[in-house]
Amino acid sequence: MSSSKRSKATEAPDLLSALPDELLSSILSLVPVNDAARTSVLSSHWRHLWTEVPLRLDDASIEPDELTLLFNKFEWSRKAVSTIILDSRQRPIEALSLSRFNRPPLHPTMDRIVASAAQRGLRELTLISEIQPCENRYRLPLPLLRCKSLHYLSLCGCQFSRVMPMPPSVFPNLKELRLTAVTLHNDSLQALLSSCRSLQTLHFTTFQARHLISISSPSLRKLVWNHSTAPELIIKDVPNLESLMLDEGTTSVCPVVKVLDAPKLQQLGFISAYFGALQLGRTSNLAGRFSTLRCGIFAEFHKFLQLLA
Repeated sequence: MSSSKRSKATEAPDLLSALPDELLSSILSLVPVNDAARTSVLSSHWRHLWTEVPLRLDDASIEPDELTLLFNKFEWSRKAVSTIILDSRQRPIEALSLSRFNRPPLHPTMDRIVASAAQRGLRELTLISEIQPCENRYRLPLPLLRCKSLHYLSLCGCQFSRVMPMPPSVFPNLKELRLTAVTLHNDSLQALLSSCRSLQTLHFTTFQARHLISISSPSLRKLVWNHSTAPELIIKDVPNLESLMLDEGTTSVCPVVKVLDAPKLQQLGFISAYFGALQLGRTSNLAGRFSTLRCGIFAEFHKFLQLLA
């Protein structure tokens, strides 16, 4: 190639940088934060552009480069997350996933990170902590309970404090709640559900309770009970519940399930031989009209199904 052609190629316009900053920010929001940060070396125009993008941060995806592999990569990623969130307090945070602050000595730092994110437009949050004895499990900080922007919350190995005062409105705009190995007493669960006025999906996994669990929610549409146990599961006053998915889990002790008032219930799945009884009360879409029931039976049903008119 001649020198004149090489010169023309070198002087070709930068079409990507010519795009509006709003569009560039949308593009950067779709890539991992590591890659977004690397764009700062492209030019002076790009230097601070990535810092204006709402964060979608997963601490498990932040890996050190080859020069820092000699150090503990978990410690490195924890410091990176702390720096990104706590040192840039004005930056919006759209989604946050924390799994490397999972031991009790690290819980105070996770408190500060979660509290800061809750005040910056946080919409999605995943917290994964080591499954410890109840007294050592991570307790959700009060600022998180007040978060008005949160739409999705997934918790593993955490706990709601039984004595912590609930604000008047807990997670007022939360739509989906996933609880895995979470410590939550029935009275706290009732207080939580009565405050979550927008909740549509509730998912229990490896949830163990010694006393009956009662679920009531005016907005709930889908309930999943997966690998969880309780002496009795009572579902009542759920006028918008459409789907109930049950799984016997890995233990032979599974609840008696009573659905007392779910007039819109249409889908009932994974009925198991291990259930002591399944009682359906006012479920106008099911009782007497089994043709409308999409029922997935994945284990032989040896017990009984009782309909209460």
